[in-house]
Amino acid sequence: MSEDTPLLYYQEDLAYIHDSGFADFARNAGAEMITLLQNRGILDGLVVDLACGTGIFSEMLLSAGYDVFGVDISASMLDIARRRAPSATLMQASLLSVELPPCRAVTILGEGINYLFDEANDLSTVTRLFERIYRALEPEGLLAFDTYQRLIAPNGGVHTILREGEDWSVFAQSAVEGDILTRRIVNFRKVGEGYRRSEESHRQRLYTGAELAKVLREVGFKARVCQGYGGFALAKSRAVVIAHKP
Repeated sequence: MSEDTPLLYYQEDLAYIHDSGFADFARNAGAEMITLLQNRGILDGLVVDLACGTGIFSEMLLSAGYDVFGVDISASMLDIARRRAPSATLMQASLLSVELPPCRAVTILGEGINYLFDEANDLSTVTRLFERIYRALEPEGLLAFDTYQRLIAPNGGVHTILREGEDWSVFAQSAVEGDILTRRIVNFRKVGEGYRRSEESHRQRLYTGAELAKVLREVGFKARVCQGYGGFALAKSRAVVIAHKP
């Protein structure tokens, strides 16, 4: 892949592949999130699903009796989400700038807080996001998200994955320099008798769970860092942050 591969945002083929072959994360994390909400007494009301992707978690929330406002920057992801969760209110926007309605909980599953699809992503912008979430949440409201962590990601090394489905395959290489992870992706999706090739390049700004929890506490949240969503453990390169508004 060339260095000038354009930055794209989960276009049609990768959105389809992600939904077909990488859905387990949203289902596993989502099931634990619903348990967490219920254990905190949040049994209904509006949940804001930032970086909602193809709507897997949004659908789960609806089935559990919640109202859902979902946000994603990818039009192709949202096309799938609208078919999967037609009762949700879905909007194409950057999670860093979207206007948040009053709500009982906010979630950002799947490293959504790290992506540089919106180049404004840095610690000061994320701090302002936390402040907006704090204002939108009801008292005792919940915020939960996961982050790919700086200092834990393998600096300078290249991580490669190859995964195949019935009508698709995807090859990705990830490398970290400083606090930026770059993931270069080549997709092949069956169209008619042949396969269509497409490429995307994703960048993420890396944070540690500890530094984000510190910012949350400065905003006014009570926050803790975990190694997963309840019983769904994540790799050590990732952290989950659970926060609530007093």
